[in-house]
Order: sequence, then structure tokens, then C-alpha cells
Amino acid sequence: ESADIMLYLEEKFPVPGFTPADPAARAAMVEWVQRSAKQHVAAVKTYAYIKSNARAAAKTPEEVERYYRLQKDPEMIAFHSRHDRDGNPFTLKDEERAVATIEAVLAEMTDCIEATGWLAGPRYSLADMAWATSWRTWTLANYPLENHPVACEWFARIEARSAWTEIAK
Repeated sequence: ESADIMLYLEEKFPVPGFTPADPAARAAMVEWVQRSAKQHVAAVKTYAYIKSNARAAAKTPEEVERYYRLQKDPEMIAFHSRHDRDGNPFTLKDEERAVATIEAVLAEMTDCIEATGWLAGPRYSLADMAWATSWRTWTLANYPLENHPVACEWFARIEARSAWTEIAK
């Protein structure tokens, strides 16, 4: 839902505006924002859980029961059942798939950034906002982002923004 919320808020509150004026760049922005939501489990959550979150976020049986009682998203139920219940724990193959997905995303990000400076055109947009949070999660999970210098420079520009500084405190 985060992609839908971002797009809705941008439509309702267009100032200062984080949507490119150019129709092609706007379409690219929407695609990147939607892709950030669609690939979150495969490209972000799986890797983070394998590397740190599953151990750090262990839940009590009561917390597990409450989660499954409240959660309605089948993808999230399937994901969390891998470690919260007696489901199949994450495997090396799961990690390899997550890394392959991340590497594909980072390669495409690099191409866009090299071509236009940002993910969806020459200005910072919702696309950059959507993926900056994924970048932060990968950083916290110790993903080897240093292997992607163009994307590292992109994120450094985002980190330098006053709004990012405020939320990252």
C-alpha cells in the first residue's frame, strides 16, 4: 500500500511536487514506485530477514498469534510463516534469489541514474523516495552496496537532503 499512498499524497498535495513534468519521466516514476512495493518482499525483506531481522525480531507466541489474526495480506502471511511458525525456514536458495533480485534492481537503477541523474528523470522524485528506504534497509542488513558506486553516489545525494536527515535521526 505504500506505493498507492505515495502516489495519492502526491496527487492531493502537489506542492512542492515530486512528479516529473515530462510524461515519459512521469511514467518511469510511477513504474519505479510501484515496483518498489511489488518487489519489496523479494528484493528487500527476504534479504534483511535472512541477514538480521529474523533473529533480532523474534516474537513471543502471543505476538505471533496476534500478527496472524490481524494480517490479511497472503504474501505477508506466507513470508512470515517461514520463520514465525513451523514453516520452512529461509534457505541458501532464498538468499541467492534475493541477491539476484537486488542485483537486477541495482543494475537498472545504475542505468537510469547514469542516463538522467535520478531514477525517473533529471530531478529527485517519488521514485527516489520509494527506493531510498529500500537502500537504507539493505545498508542495515550489510548488503555490499559499495559494489555499486553510481547508486552509492545517488543515495549520498538523498542522504544530504534536509528531509532525509530529519527522518533518519
